[in-house]
Amino acid sequence: MRQARFYYVFVILLVVVAGCTANTDPAELSQDRMEVIDVAFAISDELKPNTLHELAIHVTQGDENVTDATDIQFEIWQGHDREQGELIEASHVEDGIYLVEYEFPEDGIYFVQAHVTARGLHVMPTERLIVGDVSEEELESLEEDSGQSETGGGAHH
Repeated sequence: MRQARFYYVFVILLVVVAGCTANTDPAELSQDRMEVIDVAFAISDELKPNTLHELAIHVTQGDENVTDATDIQFEIWQGHDREQGELIEASHVEDGIYLVEYEFPEDGIYFVQAHVTARGLHVMPTERLIVGDVSEEELESLEEDSGQSETGGGAHH
């Protein structure tokens, strides 16, 4: 009797599980998972301290602009001082373009990391920025200490 009851419960569970998964198209699911979120920075090469600048990113998935991101923030810090960085909520402007306005307090090497959460994915690309006048020694020192791997190799001069 116990074996028959176990068998019936097992069959019912199997039918329920099969019914839940039958409504999903495997091709659609795998296509969504394969399309990564791409983030392209759009930041001026001429950044000056004590001036308000627009820092923007263009967010896409495949050929489609991502206009429905659930959370986009820019984290900005100077040199090695990430602990003193600021986290700023970005606004969607149009066609997958998100931006913040920021005033750099002084000359130096800064980093901006976009924290992008959209369509169940989270990406965090980083861009190195040169603000005002920076000596070659400062550039070399930062690259020796942290290497280019932290920044993804992107630089604006």
